[in-house]
Amino acid sequence: MDLTDVVSLDWSAEASWVGAPRVEGLNGNLSFEMEELSSGLRLYPLPRWPGGETIFVDLTGALVDSEGASIDVASISFTVVGRADERPSEVVIRRPVPGKSAPANLNWVVLAGTAPGETYALEDDVGGRWELAPELETPGHFRIVPKLVCSPECPPRWLRLVGPRVSSTESLVLIRTGTVADRVPPGVTAQARALPGRLEVEVTASEVVRVSGAWQSKGDRGLLESMDMPGVRLWLRSNGALPEDETLTAEIVAEDLAGETARTELSVQTPTPVFARISEVVTSPRRDWGDSIPAGVPFDGYPGAGTVSAADEWIELVNAGETAMDTDRVGLELRVLDGTPSVFRVVDAPGAFFGDDGSWTTWFPGEALVVRPRGDTAQSGVAIELWAGDVRLDRVVLGTLRGADHPGGAPPSLSHESLARGADGVFRWCRPTPGDPSPPVDCSKE
Repeated sequence: MDLTDVVSLDWSAEASWVGAPRVEGLNGNLSFEMEELSSGLRLYPLPRWPGGETIFVDLTGALVDSEGASIDVASISFTVVGRADERPSEVVIRRPVPGKSAPANLNWVVLAGTAPGETYALEDDVGGRWELAPELETPGHFRIVPKLVCSPECPPRWLRLVGPRVSSTESLVLIRTGTVADRVPPGVTAQARALPGRLEVEVTASEVVRVSGAWQSKGDRGLLESMDMPGVRLWLRSNGALPEDETLTAEIVAEDLAGETARTELSVQTPTPVFARISEVVTSPRRDWGDSIPAGVPFDGYPGAGTVSAADEWIELVNAGETAMDTDRVGLELRVLDGTPSVFRVVDAPGAFFGDDGSWTTWFPGEALVVRPRGDTAQSGVAIELWAGDVRLDRVVLGTLRGADHPGGAPPSLSHESLARGADGVFRWCRPTPGDPSPPVDCSKE
């Protein structure tokens, strides 16, 4: 991908879109503009993708089938290859949608592809001109100065975007206004989900809006950042650390294209601290842990006799807390960062085994959970991270760099094929014990 490339997400007609994707780079959440299609989405960076980074697009919970059941979609990743000093070749209007009727008293627009210091304006066919003032806190968003004012009946007009590097394609540079001024605030509802370290708010509006918000508790406060605006279904996400096990109050402000605003409030309880660790890793399987023969239990302590492949790789986790854990509610996530990185919710792992008969909603304290990671994990040069919401619980690095937990590579023998964390916290080649949370007792001396 280049710095300003469009990311296209397409699916079959049987799938329906019910939630926004999450887009993350090295430094966290990225801003983007989203275009809804009948069977897909288009994601436009605001203002551009960060050069040289690997970007992850997470569609968890965003798609459902014809019966309303969630569709499991693997995390999508791409690498930005453009240089940091490159500039896009053209500037276009993203909101309001060019060619569709906008409020006659339009107050703001969203442009894609602008660079700092460039100036833009809107002009009509009879000499009217309105400057666009950039909003520094929201890249790509511009206020119309002065605001288009008319009431109640207004002459319809076409507004043309003018400025450097404006596209020559008419449908992308023209805005058609209506004949009646918009004086009605948007209808807005919101619901929240609190994960460790993160608050997510889903906002549904009666018309296209952009949203902002803030939260506060007894002793703290913070902002809610937009993940995908403007639109009619939007997500806000907290910026910075959240207090644990407290009731937060969030205020959401929605503004429509004419500048009319609506506010709503909600309360949510943040979760208690989450404790879990990575206890054992098999990146070079020598046996059939996925049990490809009949009657086998995948990823338990008894391997099968089938063909060995990357599908037999596994990672063992241990609930190190004092209470049972709902892995979905706390947003438990594994990130395998190597040449082909993957990020996925633990509950969506391709295979799993609970050592003490726990479940996704009731992972018992002290219980081991074995999961099959997505893709093919590198034997070395890989970082495996365990996250709950925005809190990193553990990180294991296999490689030769300073600070790595173990060099990784090929096992020294058929029997010692796992890298396990001992009671002293050191990883060694050991006999695999998937599902057993105890420190390993049979380890290689190599």
